[in-house]
Amino acid sequence: MLWRRLPINPSLISRLNLYSCLCFVLVCLYLAGCSTLPKHPYERHKKPVPEGVEWSSLLPPTIGNYQRLKIHFPTDKKDGTVYYKQNKNVILVSFNKLENMRAMKMYLVDASQDISRTPEWKQRHVRTSGDKKHVCYHQADKSFFAWNRGLYYFDVFVVGKKPVLDEFMNVFPY
Repeated sequence: MLWRRLPINPSLISRLNLYSCLCFVLVCLYLAGCSTLPKHPYERHKKPVPEGVEWSSLLPPTIGNYQRLKIHFPTDKKDGTVYYKQNKNVILVSFNKLENMRAMKMYLVDASQDISRTPEWKQRHVRTSGDKKHVCYHQADKSFFAWNRGLYYFDVFVVGKKPVLDEFMNVFPY
């Protein structure tokens, strides 16, 4: 055997093999876990980037089976809001167009660190850098999802189970 000719302790070789195998298994588990996280929740990367600030048409009166109840346009000091309803499900969408990507990142960092979110909110996924920025929280009966399309910021708050958010987000235009 080769190890007998080398001045290396055989127990060291077996420990190195065990360490190598363990590292390989951990890397495989990490990669398997990473592949299950969506890079773009709700396939946002396939949806168009909004253009302009004609909010009434950017946030249409009907999105899927949801009807717009009321809309408040953004001001210098406050985001815009729009309410959509389908049966008993009410969805609040906040929106704004920001001046640069630095401001966008700050909006998403704020969304991820919102102090009004109580401890029972379960953080599902937060990514506030790169081109896949989003924040997603779920609780048993509430969901929150924030994201950007270019310089446009959106967040959706749903009182209801996660499938309500999923249904709305799958038909949301951006």
